[in-house]
Amino acid sequence: MPKRLKILASPISYLGCSVIIALAILLSLLRLILPQLDLEPLREDIQALVSETAGVPVQFEQVNVKILGPHLALVLRQVDLMDEQGRETLLRVGEVRVDLDLVGSLLAGEIRLGHVELRDTRLLLVERSDGRIELQGGLTSSASGQGDLRLPFLRHSSLRLLESEFYWVKESGSVPPLRIYDIDMELRNRGREHQFILRAGLDSKSRGEIRLIADLHERGGKQLLLDGQIYLLAEGLNLAHLPAALQPAGYQVGDGALRLQLWGDVEQSRLQQVTGDWELRDLLISGGEPIQHLGLENLSAKIDWRKLPQGWRLDLNHLTLVRNSRLWPPGRYSLEWVRDRQAVRLRAGADYLSVKDVSEFAALFLAPDAEAFKVLLGLSPQGDMSRFRFALDLPDQGPPRWQTRGRLTSYRHTAWQQIPGLEGLRLEFAGGDQGGRVWLESDQFSADFGDLFRTPLQASRLKGELEWHLRPGEMLRLSSSHLYMKTPHVETLSRLDIQVPLAGGVPLLDMQADFWNGDGAEKSRYLPTRIMPPELTDWLDRAIVGGQVTAGSFLLYGPLDRFPFTGQEGRFEVLFGVEQAVLDYMPEWPRIEEATAEVHFLNNSLKIRLYEGRLLDSQLTTGRVVIDELDRADEVQIRVSLEGPFNDAARVLGETPLKAHFERFLKQLKLGGECRLSLNFNVPLLESKPFRFNGVVDLENARLGVEQWDLALESVEGRLIIDQHKLQGQDIQARLFGESVQVNVLPQTDADGPRSRVEIALPLRVEQLQRQFPQLAGLPTHR
Repeated sequence: MPKRLKILASPISYLGCSVIIALAILLSLLRLILPQLDLEPLREDIQALVSETAGVPVQFEQVNVKILGPHLALVLRQVDLMDEQGRETLLRVGEVRVDLDLVGSLLAGEIRLGHVELRDTRLLLVERSDGRIELQGGLTSSASGQGDLRLPFLRHSSLRLLESEFYWVKESGSVPPLRIYDIDMELRNRGREHQFILRAGLDSKSRGEIRLIADLHERGGKQLLLDGQIYLLAEGLNLAHLPAALQPAGYQVGDGALRLQLWGDVEQSRLQQVTGDWELRDLLISGGEPIQHLGLENLSAKIDWRKLPQGWRLDLNHLTLVRNSRLWPPGRYSLEWVRDRQAVRLRAGADYLSVKDVSEFAALFLAPDAEAFKVLLGLSPQGDMSRFRFALDLPDQGPPRWQTRGRLTSYRHTAWQQIPGLEGLRLEFAGGDQGGRVWLESDQFSADFGDLFRTPLQASRLKGELEWHLRPGEMLRLSSSHLYMKTPHVETLSRLDIQVPLAGGVPLLDMQADFWNGDGAEKSRYLPTRIMPPELTDWLDRAIVGGQVTAGSFLLYGPLDRFPFTGQEGRFEVLFGVEQAVLDYMPEWPRIEEATAEVHFLNNSLKIRLYEGRLLDSQLTTGRVVIDELDRADEVQIRVSLEGPFNDAARVLGETPLKAHFERFLKQLKLGGECRLSLNFNVPLLESKPFRFNGVVDLENARLGVEQWDLALESVEGRLIIDQHKLQGQDIQARLFGESVQVNVLPQTDADGPRSRVEIALPLRVEQLQRQFPQLAGLPTHR
């Protein structure tokens, strides 16, 4: 270094060190002196200066001066920001530090204040009913709470809040205030441009963090109105630690992690649009009576909220939901609320809804004694709904009006009370409060009528339309003019009309159906076992072996709770024809086969008319099966008329349980020819009821022989009367040995049991008897 520079640097260095040492000594003296400095005589001047700078009256309890780093600052404690009249406290601050702008003060020739820092502050953010958000005073403010603190804060070039709290309050008071702790907030102002930066945690137990940045521009005019943008980021929030303000009343959020990122536009201090995205993981909500639990593995969506001239609209795009390891297809969901001069209007739409998830979520928030809760719990509906739309108008005058439409697939619900369980339905619906229409279709349909039938009714094809007509508060009417169903065993085409009273009462059903191509062997699936005694059900299972249902019709009209209408309150009627029917009416009795029949259910009774058929080798000409009271059936009445071999009559007596009485007698006879046979059975269904049987055998040109005596009656004409104990007949005409004879069959009883004695009256010479019976040789020869 040149010598001259060294000579010059030495004094400068000495001077600089001296200045630094002097400043250090001065600062040390100030640190010692300032705490001892009594500023009380200057209180009014300081209070006036601070009030002028803040733009509102300011009061404080203590004031002193501190050196904070290189700055000299006023420190005010227990500070109250007052309204313009100085009557109400707008804000209570524990400590306010105000930097003294020394350079600015020297240049301006007056004291100027700089950066402001507030500690231990409580602020109140009020969400107005019109959507505006206002900053108001702390806990010491009066009940009116109408002061606006935005102006004082916006008067400083730089302001920071530390160790403070926020309370978020809805003007409606619908939820408790939300408390926000550990706030680090900074406000930067440049004329009418303002930047707000906030970092805080939700509740003292929350592990999450909230960041908020707002760039706002102050409009001109007397009223303070702001425009600008807002950014919010909330991540790592554990919903289990959320304050009660964000939890539904009476319920507990047991778990869940939330991430939320939003951008908002503000005009005239009102939110105009909010966009962003959110994700919620592992949510668990518990509550209700009895306690219920609802969990979600994941719920995420992109948010687009917009303010409308008279309401707002929310769109959730690319929404995905995972619950019970089942993924909802990503889709769009929308909700719109508008309040105009005439009504409140609500519009909703969803690309997809899980009926099971929605119903369980709704049931969680319904009262246990609510009818809707009971219905959802009882039916347990499931299915996939798509293209759902709903519109609701709540006019100031008149009843609500609504419209809806959508598509439902894989729908099912369990049987509950008088509502049958349904499964496998696809349907589309469109309508509203006055009425609408449902299009039904299924390739694998099942209907469970509870204990009315043994098993659910199955259909391989279902198609039709169902209309509804609604009189609010009075009646819901469901009707269909064309409902086709095909099962593996029958095809049906139905028309129905159901009237459901909405004010209480029993539904009235009017249903008509035609059916064809039925399989009688499958009748057990369709027997209404609930209204029949088990003994009757067992008999029908065994007795109706098979048959082809050609065609039939069905009618059900009346209140459903009075079915099967034993008091004639309605009408239940089923009428159908059967071919190739097989009736196995009693064990060990010959079956009626190849029958053509007409089956007729009428209310509580059953009648079967037989027109053709076969029993043994006889042709059935007519017959009927009657059950007078299905719900109290104790016997089945069977009447048949047959034409066929005379030998069939003997088989009825000798090859059935009646053989104990007739077998010995019939073994001695040889029968031939034709007869007409009428048989009556009373088949008992209860052990206490006896079996009853009787019949009539009309002989036409029949033949009856006694092999032991080589005796044959020819051209037998007459009637035999039979029952389970005896056989009898009188004045039966026949020919014996070429002569006309009269035959009587008389019942007798001896020690061995019932007997039948045959008496034959005829004129006969002894020679004829001796020729026929050689053992009679030697008898006198007279008549």
